[in-house]
Amino acid sequence: MVRILAAIFFSVVFARSALARDLERLYQKEALLVGAQKITAWIADDDSRREQGLMFIEKLPDDMGMLFVFEKLQPLSFWMKNTVMPLSIGFFDQNGVLIDIHEMKVASSLMDLRPPTYGSRAPALFALEMNAGWFSRHKIKIGSRLTAPGPVRSPLLAKGLKVNKVTRH
Repeated sequence: MVRILAAIFFSVVFARSALARDLERLYQKEALLVGAQKITAWIADDDSRREQGLMFIEKLPDDMGMLFVFEKLQPLSFWMKNTVMPLSIGFFDQNGVLIDIHEMKVASSLMDLRPPTYGSRAPALFALEMNAGWFSRHKIKIGSRLTAPGPVRSPLLAKGLKVNKVTRH
């Protein structure tokens, strides 16, 4: 029994450090705007990236988060499985309009079989996870828009997100 528990412990510790290092390798980053607030987001635009999300990540810079991009407008639900820091999540519709915000709490234990879940109040196309309290600290309210200041690399993101046109005079 002790060996099994030790193996589980070392697996979790190894997975945590490996995942933290792999964010830069596994996810591309995009410059985005939420209202007028500039952010950088790792893009989770396929099932494996969306499934991994910010699990085991212990700290984010204030202006950095993860944008989950979906193929179709649908009710979205996120859980805090293996998430070790509290987060804020904003849900955006097909027009990039913020329709819902939740403050997500960390599960009581990594072994919790029923971690807290947070769902969109209406169908959404995007979900943005940021540090806890980020939306309120930056005065981002329901109705704010998610946009890109320029071209984006993710084809799924480009398909669903309004890209601001930069005009030169």
